[in-house]
Amino acid sequence: MEFDFDKNVEGFLKKERNETKVQELIFRKPQYSGETAVKWAKDNKYIADKTRESDMSFRIQQTDVGNFVKHSLKVVNIGEGVDAVIGKKLKEE
Repeated sequence: MEFDFDKNVEGFLKKERNETKVQELIFRKPQYSGETAVKWAKDNKYIADKTRESDMSFRIQQTDVGNFVKHSLKVVNIGEGVDAVIGKKLKEE
């Protein structure tokens, strides 16, 4: 049987997407203001209740960090000037 690299990588990435959830959105300054970050989050169907500001970014939490498997969180780019902290959620019992 021949190994289909593209098919296997595509399957892995699909599985990875299904197993990870967004913990927090990060919007880089000066590309985003607090207002434009909230608009982007809402337009893309994310929670946009509270915005935290730091020197370099605006952050919008999606769920508590305690809901994730320890050491599973990582930052990925999801758009121009927008990153997401993603990780594996703890299994609900």
